[in-house]
Amino acid sequence: MLFRSIDNKGTITTGATASTIYGNTAHGDGGGIDNESGASLTATGLVVYGNSSSAAGGGIANESGALALSLTNGTIGGASSTSGNVATTTGGGIANLVTAVSPLTTLSGETVTWNSATTLGGGIYSLGPLSVTNGSISNNTATTAGGGLYSDAASPAAPPTLTGVTINSNQAGSTGGGIADIIGGLVMTSGSLSNNSAGTDGGGAWISAIPTNNNDTFSGVTISGNTAHTNGGGIAVEADGGLVLNASGSTPTTVTSNSATTGNGGGLYLTSTASATCTTSPSAPGGPSSFAPAPANFCVEAGTTISSDSAPGGNGGGIALEGGTGTLQITNSTVGPSNFALTNGGGIEDGTGGTGQQMSIVNSTVTGNNVQSATGKGGGIYGGFGTSPLSLIYDSTIATNSIPNALAGGSGNGAGLYNLYGFTMTNDTIYGNGSASFGGGIFNNVSGKLVLTNLTFSANDVKTSLGGAGFWGATTDTSTSLGSIFAGDSDFTASGNVQDECGGTASVTPNTPPASLGYNLDQEHTCGFGSAGDQTGSNSAALQGLASNGGPTQTDALGGTSTAIGGDGISNSSDCPTVDQRGNARIALSRGKCDIGAYDTGGTGGGLTPTTTTVSVLPTSVAPGASVTYTATVSG
Repeated sequence: MLFRSIDNKGTITTGATASTIYGNTAHGDGGGIDNESGASLTATGLVVYGNSSSAAGGGIANESGALALSLTNGTIGGASSTSGNVATTTGGGIANLVTAVSPLTTLSGETVTWNSATTLGGGIYSLGPLSVTNGSISNNTATTAGGGLYSDAASPAAPPTLTGVTINSNQAGSTGGGIADIIGGLVMTSGSLSNNSAGTDGGGAWISAIPTNNNDTFSGVTISGNTAHTNGGGIAVEADGGLVLNASGSTPTTVTSNSATTGNGGGLYLTSTASATCTTSPSAPGGPSSFAPAPANFCVEAGTTISSDSAPGGNGGGIALEGGTGTLQITNSTVGPSNFALTNGGGIEDGTGGTGQQMSIVNSTVTGNNVQSATGKGGGIYGGFGTSPLSLIYDSTIATNSIPNALAGGSGNGAGLYNLYGFTMTNDTIYGNGSASFGGGIFNNVSGKLVLTNLTFSANDVKTSLGGAGFWGATTDTSTSLGSIFAGDSDFTASGNVQDECGGTASVTPNTPPASLGYNLDQEHTCGFGSAGDQTGSNSAALQGLASNGGPTQTDALGGTSTAIGGDGISNSSDCPTVDQRGNARIALSRGKCDIGAYDTGGTGGGLTPTTTTVSVLPTSVAPGASVTYTATVSG
């Protein structure tokens, strides 16, 4: 059935027979359908395209006071930009103008496509409760904000819920290519937010909750291929916005291949003053590390991966934490691989750590990220918070991050971590970070404070002779180390490979290694340690290389011959964290000691024992095409 425009003042219900409304113009709201106050519209298979309005709702306007709008398995829009619905103001496809707690506007299996709005909400503009299930919102355009969806659902109206929806290839001239949410509380579960673009911030989504401090939540969502010209290729959170990313059941949330072209935060751009809290509250490792992560309003939670995002003209390839007083908490997640930034923080950048922003990273991995500039800093992480208890990194691995274009003797520093203001770090593995000028594992800035407890540094490298392959501290920094391993880090210079942990003592180079609080193992004797229980030179950590040894992150296990076993806190078991990086008990109270480093054997009598594999072939000489038998014998 074909219809001209409908001004609904009563009740309309359409069945399985498809109806089409097209080619109409309204000098007001609702180019195709105006669902007025007191009216109800329930439709299945309805197609609304080619309509326009001089106000809101080029396709459909659901007016304030309307009793119901429920659409199932239909299409709002056309097959191309020339056949979609157009609104002169808001809601190119649909304008939901209901502001009450109820009724709930529902879209199930709907396709909202190729619509446009001169200002807000190219696909959908919503002031009230909205539920979208399955279906898609795609190829819509808004001149200002919210190319796909613009939500302004102020209290008491509930914010939108999106389940299994595909939001892709929408455009906004300013903010929120896919989604713009200015009140907060939007929940998206499953589905995808992909290939959307914004003229300024928030290629995938722009969240600016004013003033409710509601977190927007994305669970089990793929956020990919979005582009912002300025900040937040994937998601930008500003003003009082908050954000939670987590898994939905076994389906992870992935933030991947997004880009902030000229600004910061390829994956996530986070700047707000919100006070909302995360859904998880991780605990401290115990022992000398008693500070629990602070409540946060930016929450990257279990089952989230942030990878292959970029800020080619700025900072924070994966995440940029900028301005405001909001805090970031990352738990049981992975940042990397292949995030990159031009200048600072290939994986994570905390650009204003000294002005009020704290960051906590727990049970997580930051790996395979880089900064491209020769003077860039923090291939994995850049930042820190200068007020006690500083930013926190617990039970985590920072591995294989780099500054590939840094120069020997240059200022491309801190391949793994560049500490700008302050970190408290416990049970962490710093492994295989490299190609920095100074500080392959960690570079501590002149204003930096570092409290290191039971860390393991290994296989990090720099391009400068005595450049602190494991750790480099500027001359006026403040850092301490207790029970940590520095072993197998190297300077890769023009004259060859030289083993180097901390670049020598301050009397040898303009460098300040961590002040020892005891029980550290410095295998190359370049950290200048000399406190109680310190091991230097001939002692061997017998590290086994980064591997999955249990727990949520990879660790560098101790071999059976390691002198780190039982070497920490011999006279004072309270020097040991309660658990190791994997979450395994160190059993320090009953042992009267624990192991040095992030990995602990728990007093089981030894670490991993290296194995020898011998392969024999019989017969040893055969004709072409004949069979041979391979036998592998493993010993050790």
